[in-house]
Amino acid sequence: MKVSKSKKSILDLLEDISLNVQIQKLPAADLGKTLKIVTQAFNARSAAIWILSEAENRLKLEHQYNLNPRFLEFFHDPKHWPKPGQGIVGKAFQNKRTIIKSDLLDSGDVPSEWKYLLRDKILDVQTLISHPLFIEKDHLIGVLNLYFSNPPEFRDDDFQAIRITANYLGTIVEGERAYTYLHKSTDELRSERNQLAALSDAIQALSISKEQSMRDLISDLARTIGKALGTHAIAIWKATSDRKHLKMFMNHGLAPEYAKYFEDNPYDVEGGMTGILAQAFLNRKPGFTENILKDEKVFENFSADIKSIIKKEGYISVSSFPLIVQGKSYGVLNFYFSTEHAFSKSEREILQVASHTVSIAIGNAEYRQDLKRIQNALSKTLKATEIAREHAEQISDRIQLIISNFSDGILVLSEDMRVKIINPTAENILNINKGDIINKSIYEIADALNLRSMTSELSKKVEKAFKREIGFPQDRTIEVMYVPIFSRSGKKSDTMFVLHDITREKRVEQLKTEFVSLAAHQLRTPLSAIKWTFNILMNDMGQKFTREQSDLMNVGYKSNERMIALVNDLLDITRIEEGKYINNPTPSNIYELVRLAISNRSKEAERRGISLDLVLKSKKAPILMIDKEKIMLSMHNLIDNAMFYTQRGGRIVVSIDYKDAKKIVEISVRDNGIGIPQKQQGRVFERFFRAPNAVSVHTTGTGLGLYIIKNIIEAHGGKIWFQSKENKGTVFHIAIPAGPNK
Repeated sequence: MKVSKSKKSILDLLEDISLNVQIQKLPAADLGKTLKIVTQAFNARSAAIWILSEAENRLKLEHQYNLNPRFLEFFHDPKHWPKPGQGIVGKAFQNKRTIIKSDLLDSGDVPSEWKYLLRDKILDVQTLISHPLFIEKDHLIGVLNLYFSNPPEFRDDDFQAIRITANYLGTIVEGERAYTYLHKSTDELRSERNQLAALSDAIQALSISKEQSMRDLISDLARTIGKALGTHAIAIWKATSDRKHLKMFMNHGLAPEYAKYFEDNPYDVEGGMTGILAQAFLNRKPGFTENILKDEKVFENFSADIKSIIKKEGYISVSSFPLIVQGKSYGVLNFYFSTEHAFSKSEREILQVASHTVSIAIGNAEYRQDLKRIQNALSKTLKATEIAREHAEQISDRIQLIISNFSDGILVLSEDMRVKIINPTAENILNINKGDIINKSIYEIADALNLRSMTSELSKKVEKAFKREIGFPQDRTIEVMYVPIFSRSGKKSDTMFVLHDITREKRVEQLKTEFVSLAAHQLRTPLSAIKWTFNILMNDMGQKFTREQSDLMNVGYKSNERMIALVNDLLDITRIEEGKYINNPTPSNIYELVRLAISNRSKEAERRGISLDLVLKSKKAPILMIDKEKIMLSMHNLIDNAMFYTQRGGRIVVSIDYKDAKKIVEISVRDNGIGIPQKQQGRVFERFFRAPNAVSVHTTGTGLGLYIIKNIIEAHGGKIWFQSKENKGTVFHIAIPAGPNK
């Protein structure tokens, strides 16, 4: 593995994080995507982050990339989480050092109950590197695991890259925790402050002293009403949680046995619908009875126990007032008289005011309870917020340290396009001192920094990352990446430039292209001569050869043809990369072209025992401006691939459809062959790539065909894509713009 690749992957990781991070603040990082970048950077098969669960004192698999679902299911169970010191992960954590195991299956550090994961290929890897995740010196929170199919050949700087990456990931995980807690605490603080202000205003509006208890209020009220109206007792009935019963909550003047009975046996509101207590609660209107013993609507509906208790208590007249607290029915306030009472208008008004006072007092008491709870919560929240803020500042300082020591240049602009941050690497690349550009507008210094082509894009309010290659003095080429940074509200806040010196890479790429072009051109002449020689021998002297000699001649001829095809493909790739792969479009009937391509391959399909069919989904055949030779080459390659990877007895269907509404022609080539493995599908259009199952079926392919087809189709303004299932088949789609029909 090359160090430059590790560095480049770390740059990609920074780009991914930057899409969601505000500079000097911690990102809510998508570690799944980040681990994908780390995996690819170190040529690993998969990666995972194990975080210590303090509750379980075990390491939990928190984040992963490309691990088998069965492996994830196994470690989803907390009983399988490794303890510190258990297994390779646990030992890396406990010993605070990197552990490398080249052959996991033979390693004695893998617990026996886990080894079936390796034997059954659930974890289909050979080598594991476990590195602790430090967030401070000697303070770690977990382990980074890199899984490899084969033992990697790493140098010291590769392991240094792993350590830097692991420490950075540890900082991200810890920072994410801190910021999640900080923002949650801030939101709760804001909400409870608003609630506290509202409650304080309400309390100040009440005339009742906040020091007066409910029991004191009931006692004072009983004395006052008793003196004015001659009440026997006063009681508060509180609704139960199901709102179907009223329970004796507080009283003054009632016998303990009476109060105890209704505490233990709440009054059934629904069963006593005719009683004034139930009516006051359900209808929110006061009720009165001058003599409860003579009121048949009330007394006769009571049970024998209640009748006995009422007679024993000795009260005769009752008034019931609903208690409304914060707009809800809280319960009922009852006034009891030992003699018959007619309840004059003024008496009813006094009792009504008294019930309102009690309602306010109850609300006041609940407010005080809420206030006390909120004040305690606020105190805890403020303390926690301060701790979280200090923690966040520490993490921000660490991020600043990482930026300052990052191998690529970083230049950050504020919302008004002024320079906020520049690291030492960027100072060296741009040949400028930090003090000369901080707080200056990028538009003022763009020419001096050689960034004019980048700043022209800023005026377009671009909200996606993009790259530009810019020529710098002394024949240097700098890849400048533009990365917009968004706040949590989704508004663009800052802009970051990442400067990466690719001078050496560009030179190596140029030398490689020149070499391939030179080698291909030099090979064409001898290969053509060999082909000419084979033709003479096979045509003029073929009858003199034995069968074995003829077979050898055929093998040699076909091998030479494959070499010629490879040379032509290499030349095509060279032309593509140099921008010289020119199309020569002419008006063409795409339907006829596809028919001809199928006709050209029909005999080979018949020889292989494969059916090759054409389906026209639309009779309308538009005339397209296309390069017939290159489109024909694309069709031949797609049909050839389908034949190579479809077994005898299989079927290939080529369909073509003109979508008038979209003005495109869509061509598809479907087979029921071996398919493309899911994990290899992302690389299908790469140069020289061939899936392992394809190599085992057709050994002589080059892996260049689909790369060339993709460039041909995209040069026509079209696109190519596919769907595939392993052992089920593949369908490739081509869409070419039709334009106006001619």
